[in-house]
Amino acid sequence: MEEPLSFYQEEIVLYQEQLTKVKSQLLTSSMIRLTVFLLAACGVYVFYENTRIVLGLVVVVFAIFLFLVSRHTDLQYKRDKLKKLISINETEIQVLKRDFKDLPDGSAFKDDTHFYSQDIDLFGLGSFYQYLNRTSLWEGSQMLASFLKGNETQNIGDKQAALKELSRIPKWRQDFSATASLAKTEITSKKVLQWIKNYTPFIPRFMRVLPFLFTGLSILTFTFFLLDYLAATVLFYWLLLGLIITGTYTKKLTKLVSGTGKIQSLFEQYDQLLEGIETRNFKSELLKDKQLEIISQGRKTSVVLKEFSKLLADLDQNNNLLYLIFGNGLFLRGLHTAFKIEKWISLHGEFVEKWFNCIAFFDSYNSLGNFVFNHPDYTFPVLNENEVCIRSKQAGHPLLTLKRVC
Repeated sequence: MEEPLSFYQEEIVLYQEQLTKVKSQLLTSSMIRLTVFLLAACGVYVFYENTRIVLGLVVVVFAIFLFLVSRHTDLQYKRDKLKKLISINETEIQVLKRDFKDLPDGSAFKDDTHFYSQDIDLFGLGSFYQYLNRTSLWEGSQMLASFLKGNETQNIGDKQAALKELSRIPKWRQDFSATASLAKTEITSKKVLQWIKNYTPFIPRFMRVLPFLFTGLSILTFTFFLLDYLAATVLFYWLLLGLIITGTYTKKLTKLVSGTGKIQSLFEQYDQLLEGIETRNFKSELLKDKQLEIISQGRKTSVVLKEFSKLLADLDQNNNLLYLIFGNGLFLRGLHTAFKIEKWISLHGEFVEKWFNCIAFFDSYNSLGNFVFNHPDYTFPVLNENEVCIRSKQAGHPLLTLKRVC
C-alpha cells in the first residue's frame, strides 16, 4: 500500500496544476461572455429600427448566453472541487502530524448516559471522533457517531472487508468527499424528505399535452411574424394569452419555485454522489449490498435523481425575468416543468429516503476507510467464534504517539 504522506503530497501538486488550468479557462469564459454581450448590444443599436431583426437577434443571443452561462457554471464547480480536494489532502498531512484540533469534535453527540463513550473520550476536543471523522454531510456525521456508540457485533468480518477495500481507493474516497462537501444548501435532507412526503399536487392532467400544443403554435406564430404575415400585435396578444394561462396557477407555482430553488443544489450534488457509488466495482459484500439498494426499477438511481435535479433547475429559471415572460408566455414552461416534477414525486418519492441513507453510509464509512489508509501498520483483530479469548501483541492507544506504551 502506498505511503500516506507521499500520496497526499503528490495529490496536492496534481490538483494545483489542474486548478491553474481551470482558472485560466474561467478567465477566457468571462471574456467570451462579455464579447457576446457587447456584440449583441451593437447589433441592437445598428438594427434598432427593424423590430424583426432585433427580436431574432435577442432570441439567438439569449440561447448563446444560456449555453455560455452553463459552461461557466461547470468551470466554477470544477474549480471549487479542485480547491476542496487540495484542502482534503492538506488536512490529512496535518492530521498525520497529530494536528487535528480544528476539525469538528463531535460534541453534539456526547451522551452522559451512554455506557462507555464518556469513559474513553469518544467525542469532544482531542477525542477519537475528532481524529477519525472526515464526513462531509451532517447525515454522515450522525451515522458515524451512531456506529461508534452502537457497539454492534454482527457481521464484523464483512465490515472489516469493506473498510479494507475503501482504504485501497483513496482517490475515490476523496472525490466522494469533495463532491459531498459542495452539497451545502440552506435546507437539510430531512426537510427535503418532509417536503416530498407532504407535497400536494396542483397541476391538472391536461398540462401533460397543452404545453406541447401551445409551443407548436407559438413557433408558428413567431415564424409568420418574422415572414411578415402577422402583425406584432398578434404576437403580443399570443404572449399575453400564455401569461394569463400561467397566471391562473401563479400563487401555487410561485410557492413551488421558492421551495425547489433551495433544494436543487442538494439534488444536483447527490446525483453525482450516487453515480460515484453506482459506477464503482466494489468487491466486498457489504459495499455491494449497499450498492444494490440504489437501483430504482432497473435504472441507475443517479440518472433518476439527475432528472429531478434538472427539473428543479428548469423551474428555478422562473426567477429570471426574461425566462419568466417568454418561457411561460410562449411555451408554458413553468406549468410543463411543474407537471413533470409532480409525476417524478409520485413515481420515486417513496425511495428518496433510502437513497439519502445510502449516501450517508458511504460518507461515514469513508472516514473509517481513511483511518485504515492512514495507519497501514495497524492490524484488524482476527475473530475466533469457537472460544472466548482476548490475545493481543503490542496493543496501544490510537491517539498517543510519543507517549504511547504498547
